[in-house]
Amino acid sequence: MVGRKPRFSEQEKLSMLLRMQNGENVSRLADELGIHRQRLYAWREQLRTCGNLMPSLPGAPKEAASRGTARSASLGGRFCTVG
Repeated sequence: MVGRKPRFSEQEKLSMLLRMQNGENVSRLADELGIHRQRLYAWREQLRTCGNLMPSLPGAPKEAASRGTARSASLGGRFCTVG
């Protein structure tokens, strides 16, 4: 994969995860989307852990991200990082 990373909306990510859940080959799905297959697994884990697929906050503390559950109190815990 060369160039800029593709950006997907939360709805697009949910659609991809549904395809993955329905048994679609993850490697083929990732190739089709131009992303690494680990990105799909990371989105699935983020959805399980955080309940959403919102992007993490820029500049989130590294130590909080390594715990996998960093949330922003100022934003009502809407954002979460999975490390």
